[in-house]
Amino acid sequence: MWFLLSFFFVLFLMMQLFNEFSILSWNIRGVVNSQGKRNYRDLVYKYQLSLFVILETHALFARVEKLWASLGYFLAVIVESQGHAGGIWIL
Repeated sequence: MWFLLSFFFVLFLMMQLFNEFSILSWNIRGVVNSQGKRNYRDLVYKYQLSLFVILETHALFARVEKLWASLGYFLAVIVESQGHAGGIWIL
């Protein structure tokens, strides 16, 4: 009985955590230029995203790392671009 109550309590807590969870996945052009930075800054403020996935970056994360940190996002997973082959940032 105790185990069952514990299980449902943990399940309830997990449901509360994911109730306000939001993800945005974006294949952005110009991730490091001023217009791109302005666009994703606006999205972060408007939607208060839990997870931000940026695809086909064609840029190094180091160029915008400070900006993302100032928005409260830190790199979780990164696959840097290789030549003309994309790149993925999960923040």
